[in-house]
Amino acid sequence: MPNIFSRPADIQFAGIFNDASRCPVTGDYQIIGRDFSANCTTPLTPQDLRERVDLMARNYWPVAVVVTHQRKSKVYVCPAKFNPLVGGSPFAGKMVAFNGELGAGGHPYYSHLQDEVFNKTTQVITHTAEDTHTKFSDDASLEILGPHSSQDQGMEKIYTRRVCYVPHFLVNLFLAKEDGMTVREFWTTVYPVITAEGKAAACKELIEYFQVLATAAQQGGTASAAEVAAPMPDVGKDMGVIEFMRKTLLHRLFPQGDELVANVQQNALIETLARGVADSDRRYQEEKQFREEERAKNKSLAHRLGEERAKRILRATGCATEGELFLRCPMWKKIAESTGKEEGIRAAIQDAVDGELNRRGATELNIRITPAKAILMTKEPWYRENTDQVDTGWFSNFLLHGATTEEFEASVIELSARASDHQYAPLLDDVAKLLRLKVYLPTVHEVEFNLKRMEIMASVALPADHNFRTYLMNLIKRFDVHKFEFVRYNMYSDVGNNAAKGIYFLEFLSLQANSYWRTQSREGGNVTAPNFEEYFTLHEQKRDWVPRMSKTYEDRLQLHKFTGIPKSHELVSSGATHGSAVQVHAPAGATASVSAVAAPLAPAGSGITLPGAGGDLINRLLAELARGNAPSPRGGQSTSVKSDTYEAQGGKLFGKFKRRKDPSTGKEFAISKVKLNADDNAPIPVSKHCQGPMCLAWHVKGMCNTNCPRAGDHKPYSDQDYKPLIDSLNLDLPKETLSVFPSLLSPPQHNSSSTSSSHQKPSSPPKGKRALQAGPQPSSKRANAVLPSCETSEELGKLICRDVDLLRRVGWRTFVKLRRGGGDLSSLQHVNHPARRLLMRLKHRGAPVKFTTPPWSPQQIHDAIRRGPHKSCNDYIDFLDEEFVDMIKKGQWVILPVHVALQLPGLRVSPPGVVPQRDRRPRWICDYTWSLVNQDTIRLAPHEAMQFGNCLERVLREILLANPKYGPVLLNKTDLSDGFYRVCLNPDDIPKLGVIYPTRPGQHEPFVALPLVLPMGWAESPPYFSAATETIADLANNRLQDITYQPASHHLDDLAASVPVEPPIQCIPCSTSAVPVPTSPDPSLLNSTRDPLQYVDIFVDDFISAAQRPFLRRVRRALLSAIDDVFRPLSATDSVHRREPVSMKKLLQGDCSWSTVKLVLGWIIDTVNMTIQLPQHRIDRLWEILNSIPRHQKRTSVKKWHKVLGELRSMSIALPGSRTLFGRLQNALSLKSKSRVTLDKGVHQALDDFRWIATDLIARPTRIQEVIPLPPIAEGDHDASGSGAGGIWFPSDMAVPRGSWLPGVPVVWRVQWPDWVLDSLVSSDNPEGSITNSDLELAGGLIHLEAIAQTFDVRERTIVSKGDNLNTTFWERKGSTTTNSAPAYLLRLFGLHQRFHRYVPRFDYLPGKSNVLADAFSQSWLSSLDPSLATDFRHHLSAATETVRKGVCSGRAKGTITHWSKWTEFCGELGLDPFLKTFINKIPILQVFLHRVHSGELAADGNPLRSRSAEDYLRSVAQTFLSLGEEDPRLNTAHKIDFRIQRMLKAWKKRDPPPQRVKPIPIAVLRYICQIAQALPPESTLLQAAADMIIIAFFYLLRPGEYTDSPSDTTPFTLGDVQLFIGPHRLNLDTASDEELLLARSASLTFTTQKNGVPNEVIKLGRSGHPFCCPTLAIVRRVLHLRSHHAPPSTPLARAYFYDGTRWITRSVTPTLITKLLRDAVTFLGTDLGFLPHEVSARSLRAGGAMALLVSNVDTDMIQLLGRWRSDEMFRYLHLTAEPITKDFARLMFSADYTITPGQLVPSY
Repeated sequence: MPNIFSRPADIQFAGIFNDASRCPVTGDYQIIGRDFSANCTTPLTPQDLRERVDLMARNYWPVAVVVTHQRKSKVYVCPAKFNPLVGGSPFAGKMVAFNGELGAGGHPYYSHLQDEVFNKTTQVITHTAEDTHTKFSDDASLEILGPHSSQDQGMEKIYTRRVCYVPHFLVNLFLAKEDGMTVREFWTTVYPVITAEGKAAACKELIEYFQVLATAAQQGGTASAAEVAAPMPDVGKDMGVIEFMRKTLLHRLFPQGDELVANVQQNALIETLARGVADSDRRYQEEKQFREEERAKNKSLAHRLGEERAKRILRATGCATEGELFLRCPMWKKIAESTGKEEGIRAAIQDAVDGELNRRGATELNIRITPAKAILMTKEPWYRENTDQVDTGWFSNFLLHGATTEEFEASVIELSARASDHQYAPLLDDVAKLLRLKVYLPTVHEVEFNLKRMEIMASVALPADHNFRTYLMNLIKRFDVHKFEFVRYNMYSDVGNNAAKGIYFLEFLSLQANSYWRTQSREGGNVTAPNFEEYFTLHEQKRDWVPRMSKTYEDRLQLHKFTGIPKSHELVSSGATHGSAVQVHAPAGATASVSAVAAPLAPAGSGITLPGAGGDLINRLLAELARGNAPSPRGGQSTSVKSDTYEAQGGKLFGKFKRRKDPSTGKEFAISKVKLNADDNAPIPVSKHCQGPMCLAWHVKGMCNTNCPRAGDHKPYSDQDYKPLIDSLNLDLPKETLSVFPSLLSPPQHNSSSTSSSHQKPSSPPKGKRALQAGPQPSSKRANAVLPSCETSEELGKLICRDVDLLRRVGWRTFVKLRRGGGDLSSLQHVNHPARRLLMRLKHRGAPVKFTTPPWSPQQIHDAIRRGPHKSCNDYIDFLDEEFVDMIKKGQWVILPVHVALQLPGLRVSPPGVVPQRDRRPRWICDYTWSLVNQDTIRLAPHEAMQFGNCLERVLREILLANPKYGPVLLNKTDLSDGFYRVCLNPDDIPKLGVIYPTRPGQHEPFVALPLVLPMGWAESPPYFSAATETIADLANNRLQDITYQPASHHLDDLAASVPVEPPIQCIPCSTSAVPVPTSPDPSLLNSTRDPLQYVDIFVDDFISAAQRPFLRRVRRALLSAIDDVFRPLSATDSVHRREPVSMKKLLQGDCSWSTVKLVLGWIIDTVNMTIQLPQHRIDRLWEILNSIPRHQKRTSVKKWHKVLGELRSMSIALPGSRTLFGRLQNALSLKSKSRVTLDKGVHQALDDFRWIATDLIARPTRIQEVIPLPPIAEGDHDASGSGAGGIWFPSDMAVPRGSWLPGVPVVWRVQWPDWVLDSLVSSDNPEGSITNSDLELAGGLIHLEAIAQTFDVRERTIVSKGDNLNTTFWERKGSTTTNSAPAYLLRLFGLHQRFHRYVPRFDYLPGKSNVLADAFSQSWLSSLDPSLATDFRHHLSAATETVRKGVCSGRAKGTITHWSKWTEFCGELGLDPFLKTFINKIPILQVFLHRVHSGELAADGNPLRSRSAEDYLRSVAQTFLSLGEEDPRLNTAHKIDFRIQRMLKAWKKRDPPPQRVKPIPIAVLRYICQIAQALPPESTLLQAAADMIIIAFFYLLRPGEYTDSPSDTTPFTLGDVQLFIGPHRLNLDTASDEELLLARSASLTFTTQKNGVPNEVIKLGRSGHPFCCPTLAIVRRVLHLRSHHAPPSTPLARAYFYDGTRWITRSVTPTLITKLLRDAVTFLGTDLGFLPHEVSARSLRAGGAMALLVSNVDTDMIQLLGRWRSDEMFRYLHLTAEPITKDFARLMFSADYTITPGQLVPSY
């Protein structure tokens, strides 16, 4: 007997893992490995890891893992979770896997991977991987290391699991070890392979796993923490697991040997079960195997299908033999080897198709092979003998490969449901024929799916090089380019039908392909494929085109059956002759194709009964089709037949049933549409003439047709025979008088006597009807109650009736699911955002509504219903009817009668209202505040997602900071349609947000409207919706920041680009003279280096995009793609009522088009003039508000005053100065009397101020720089006391002074209060005073602003004012007070002052102790001095302060401020006085502060600091103490720094890493840069300047700040610092010719303010002897360049002039550019230099020059003088590793012998 465990090479795992192409992650092993990692921050839980591994198996990934027991690591292949389909199993839900190689070593195939192997181990201290490898390699007897402690050097701390992933390329090394690989074998054989391949990082998890295995868990033990206690148990005889693994995995892993695998599997099982059985049993198995092998020899295509069919297939595929066919198309081999009848062939084709779909990841195509299709493929020609045949032809009938049967049935279901809704139910025979047609009628949108399905079929049935496959792939590519235009344009002028285009286009292709396949099938070979370019050529020329289609073919396609569907296109044949054109007529308002249906309301066989007669009919027809009882319509032309005995007998018995009315439509009830399914109704009596039930149409209606499946029953019956049928009809058919709300379906009754109608007794629901899901079920009796007559619109009434009927039959949850559809949120698979989890919950569950209060009682609900809606609804009731018809059709709301809604648990009812809007439809809104629903709601939504409050400010800031080099910023708006209605509510919580619907006069029972989506007015709607829209904005911005991101084209982008841009209407004209601007731009906007602007922001549902060219299309496409990633775009299967997420109305109006002038959030933004202004209608509205309250008016209503305040606040956002005017207006509400507000003098003054601002708006719009704060140009402190007020301003160097004031000079002011102020000041002596100290501080703050406005130009600049009074600071920031006292008046002046001077104020708090300067100017002692002395004192103090500030560089000065702010932050957190007045021993406080600074907790950048930097913090704090007259807190009683602080700093200094010293640049680098510079073209002025400055810096030993031009605190050498000499003669740089300058023999640089340089000291160098790399020539080249562009003497040498094509602009040589050039040069020259590129920077040139001097034996003192080093710090720059310095040291040292003169202790001889 042969060894049944043997395997051919292609049926072993080794073959898979030898093939790199079978690796599921294409070499990126960390994609899988990171899932197994336990050494990361957030490792997967064991359960998540098991699910992830199982998912890999479900995707047929060949994955291997390793588990270790007793030092042997065993590999397990393809672990998967076993889920038995039937029966029980001890391994159900467990992980099972193949145990090693198939059949290797005689051990069982399958093992159970126990759950604990996925657990995380404890932390293990191990050697590094390299050390472990070294130890095992050096010691042949070593088996295990450790254990180790944390004190050991060179150790790692590792977590791992007891199972680990084995990368694809290593699996065979483990498979080769049948008994398992030892730890030693891994480190000595596998690890070297990993390192040799350079894949140590990719195998990180496996290496860590074996590091732990190499380490003992206990002292003296031999086991590690990663080992398992027991081996993985075998599956044994569990047939379920064996079949599961064989069919699920082996079948997919080895498709080429599925049968052989099955045989070997079976034999392996037999040997396992029958080991030791008698020889007779073995012989039986051998004979069985022999018979199977003999049977396999007969498995040919000719044997399976017949010789003629096999030959036809060979000709069609172009193959000479079956062997060639099997090799090139494995599917045919499976067909030949299949067993059974047609099902085996169908299964083989289906498996091949599924495999191809999975391989491509295109499972959405959903191709299902029916037995009929399998026959067409294998036993019928692949062309149509008669082109009028509908269901023939395989590759020549593109309509055959459309949707699946289920999809087509769902389409007809939806059509029938629509027809029922509109009282156009198709006849039974028509719908039955449509169901049996079996040919899909696609729309244009679905054509691409049809073509792709056809291409999939061709890929499994035809060889790869077949002409037809190439034809299909090219056709799909070409169609993908034209598909959007294909939808838009007609085929000819009279055709506008989307469905007709799809059918006609595929039929056009079919006619072409038919001729091709006719030739191919008869001749074989390689026939030329058809040419599809004909159509596209006609289309591109927009010529009339239509395929030929005969009248017979039209009839067989049943296109005319769709003509009765409302809002669909009517297809009417224009002639009966072959080739006549088909004309398509679209009724008015038609917007969608009949085939482009939404997702099915209910799948076939689900048991859900669809609404209306049409829905019942389809469900029954589907059931009949499933039973096979439905006849084929192709058996011949059906004709009607009448019963001869009907009038005499049937008419009398059944006439009353025939005239029954449909309860949902009011029309005559079709008796044959109800009694078709005995499962749903009382059984239909059995026919006495044939098998099956009686024919209802024949007996009840007296008419049927010849194709009736019960034609045998068309015979006479006696009255007695009819009795069972009459009883059945009486049970099931509704009575004629029964109707749901008949008044809603009939016109209003104007007769007063008919205002009410009697209630009819409701009938019981049909037998057998049950709700499908648990949930609130309204009573069926109440659901059928009669409502009195009302004037509700007829269409709305039909929708209410439809919903009540559906709710009665299917239950609440199913009802919500059917009405709401699939929702608007997309799959979210492309959303990489923290909010994805929330959005997934909203998608699948809906937004929850939870309350803090118990459910409402019936009395509460009754009271709310009686109260009714707000009065505003009564004026818009017709609008609401129209609005709700639209919202119900969209699946957003439903309306139910009160008695039905009361059955829903948790019901609450709130009043609605209607808000009118300018130039727009009114808005329906729900007042959930009145009903306390909002107050009771538990806040579960992410309120932090509502970031739209500052949207306008963010957009304006981006516009302001944009780089002007790229032109003006352009704006566009992208609005979302339906807003909140895009997010669904949780079905169980919908009743909690019910709203009472307004009733009409005479309506007795009110309605309750229920939102299926987020309603307007609910407190949680904005945050839930904002979570989605903010996610979209974040996705768009994140993608735009990625320079590699290239958004795909978007059809809406093309549409938006085609819409012309129109300027906003009613824009205020703006002239330059009306808006004077400062003479110089804001310093923070100068020299912008930003890239072109690409920015997206969101205000609720309005996206605002800002961009600069050339990225306009990129920004819009990125936004549209992000919207599609969150909100599902419109698809061909959507309902006709669903709209694109993007508002097409706004898009077509030009909102989505780019423009520099745009109406954004109610403001007109002009990005060219940089202004923002109110539209004219809002200015008119502002004047309307102001004029409505005349100055003499004393009172107004509270409601009107709230409206006035709301309107004014909405306009104040971009009106500088208006914010402070609301104090008096707001305080008027506190003085209200009942419903009236008193308007006092202060209120009218504030309104007058608004009138002034409104008048000012007409003269000039607001500049953006007046609204957006930028870095301040001045900071100042102020203070006030009982004697006076004072302050000081410190302007920046960029502040422009007024008049004779000097730039950068501080502004010091002081004022003394008049006596009447002092007399009114509140004090202990004057408790009744009217002026408080806070009032004086606020007045001082206003004077402080006036002081800077008088001395400096503050227009469109930001200034920061600081004070030490918290009340004042809060008033200034808020802009209002709670009283009408002095602060309110002063704040009003603040606003007017800001508006007049047009600055942006910022206010900050400065603790009193820190406000020493301002405090000094406000004190009384200064007033006692002589005025001239006081003035001199102020000037001198100002000068002294400025001198102190300039004593250090600006960076260090800013650092000191930062250090003090961190100290005050630290003290504030602990509640301490910053000056520690209450502490005698301040050292412990300083120690804690120093520790937090060093650890990074209080560091400015949050990172740990070195000891020296931490010491700087403490030094800055001590210096601030000293500057304010306090003692140095660091000092002890001996006036030395306390030893505790010194030791802390010393300890940290020892642990600090060594300083990163830059390497000196050798002359080789300089030569290379010079070579490159000489080869540069003349226009590369910046690089030439950089090369020159590198040369100058090297020879003159310059610091980066001296030879580069950067915006930091640097003093570069300028053109005025240069002198050139020819011998002793100095050249005049202004008058000397270029030739004279080039003859210069030496050059000098004069030091002015450079570091460590003596002012006016000159350093002069001669030529180097090199024609280019020479300091003198480099300076000459800089002088010539700058002089040619007329540069002034103050121009830095490191500046270059560059021509951008239109003008000359300046560019600067920066340290960054120098560093890049040096590193590029070092990279090119290689490691022979002795260092790496990252070790050099712009500072390397100074070190390189010093090293060159040292190597040249120049005295170090001379080097120190030339380099201006004032200490031995120079030696840090000198590297003794330079070879010329040290190469002879050893020789010299060896020859230098010496002796020591003996001392006194050395004994003498």
